[in-house]
Amino acid sequence: MLVLTACLTTRGAMAQQSGDIVQGELGRKADSLLTQAAKAGFSAVILIAKGDTILLRRGYGWADRGKKIPFGPNTIFDIGSITKQFTAAGILALEAQGKLSVQDPLSRYFPNAPADKARITLHQVMTHSAGFDDDFGPDYAVMPRDSLMGLVMASPLKFEPGKGWSYSNAGYSVMATILEKVSGVPYETFIHDRLFGPAGMATTGYNIPHWDLTRLSRGYGSHNDDQGTPLEKLWGADGPYWTLKGNGGILSTVDDMYRWHLALRNRSVLPESAMKKLEQGYMAEDPKDTTIKYGYGWELERKTDGRRVMHHNGSSAHSYAILRRYLDQDIVYIFATNSPRNACPPEKPLTECGKSLDTERALRKLLFDEPQ
Repeated sequence: MLVLTACLTTRGAMAQQSGDIVQGELGRKADSLLTQAAKAGFSAVILIAKGDTILLRRGYGWADRGKKIPFGPNTIFDIGSITKQFTAAGILALEAQGKLSVQDPLSRYFPNAPADKARITLHQVMTHSAGFDDDFGPDYAVMPRDSLMGLVMASPLKFEPGKGWSYSNAGYSVMATILEKVSGVPYETFIHDRLFGPAGMATTGYNIPHWDLTRLSRGYGSHNDDQGTPLEKLWGADGPYWTLKGNGGILSTVDDMYRWHLALRNRSVLPESAMKKLEQGYMAEDPKDTTIKYGYGWELERKTDGRRVMHHNGSSAHSYAILRRYLDQDIVYIFATNSPRNACPPEKPLTECGKSLDTERALRKLLFDEPQ
């Protein structure tokens, strides 16, 4: 392991594609906890940076247990629902070009939308306040775009649009469909050309990157059963089918997610007008707690001490990723594991068990004094 004591600039740190980085108080505290947890079976990859200095960039445990391939900074993982922020950013990019508005009704893009859905706005869909159901099939179901849109439009709403909040993966597939209709190109092509390319994210996407299969993390279920990699699932010619497209399933690395954070921070992929919308919370997920509001593909949280945190996670039974941006401290925290729900006796301390999600929560408590 390479332990750096001098400050690293962004360019210098990112150039060291294969080297572990551990430095600074936050980096050393995190590494100590995760190293101990890895001895008990914890497996994950993490990147923490403050400003332009990477404090921790390291993998722990096995990305592939069968072949004994360790997690490392270059490991490719499923970011899950973090995908939604790219869909939302794509919508805001089109709005900045004058090609649509977040206040447009769905009837503009779906002329045959039934009356109860015709007036739903893009804003309501992106903030999960449209009233759509969450899912219309398993992640890897064979579901063409128009088939899914037909199911969404035919299904009853949970509530009057704008009058409630209910998380909807299908809603973000609706937004991905609108991206395709307005841009005239496939969903992945648009976000690659408009977002990933300008941000320098060469290892993020569905099918466009040339994947090195040896770098893919395999997922493990609650009983340590091997669930394979996303690329071993049933995908179409242009990536996953539409129960997943636009709302989840994108693959990436901690380095690329850090590049995305920098692109947002430096306003290099979206204009300031779009960034103001992206960094705002709109709908309280719990009416009794207005400290966390859902925005456009992000949750926006205001801590009791006034700190602002933008975050979103992505999860399945065999993978979990989280991206957290501490806006006032200029800290980014990127974490991914391939064994989020491995069984752990409650009487055992985390360092003797390695249960990934509990370890991750304990880490944020240690670093940021956040409740577990």
